[in-house]
Amino acid sequence: SITLEVPTDIKVVQLDSRYREVDYWWMLRFNNWFKKLQFENGILPIDQEENLDCDNFAMLYKSLVSIASYKGGHKDEPACAVMVVRQMEEFGGIPGTGGLHMVNLIFTNQGWYVFEPQTNKKVLLEDYPNEKHVQYLIF
Repeated sequence: SITLEVPTDIKVVQLDSRYREVDYWWMLRFNNWFKKLQFENGILPIDQEENLDCDNFAMLYKSLVSIASYKGGHKDEPACAVMVVRQMEEFGGIPGTGGLHMVNLIFTNQGWYVFEPQTNKKVLLEDYPNEKHVQYLIF
């Protein structure tokens, strides 16, 4: 039993009808590949413009998790969401400014993980410093 401080009135958008948990070890391998992909293609969170900021990284991550799952032969959508939060506290090297921010939320066989796709940092949802400030989930 884990106590979460995520608000109960957040908005949730589900774009698919069935979801499956993500294997934790697969997520770790995928996250390493995602970091390498960013570096090799010059998609780095340096001197960002509007077309390469947090929402672009979070949506790219979610889309690539889905494509990798499809290529792996899975029929159900992996439980990976884009999570919109009010970034009150620093997390993953991103300062707490109070503005809206996007990260990813992944349901694994070892718990719910928040992933900062710009810096490749992850933490369990119950340890995420902005858990009280979740606004939206887009699955």
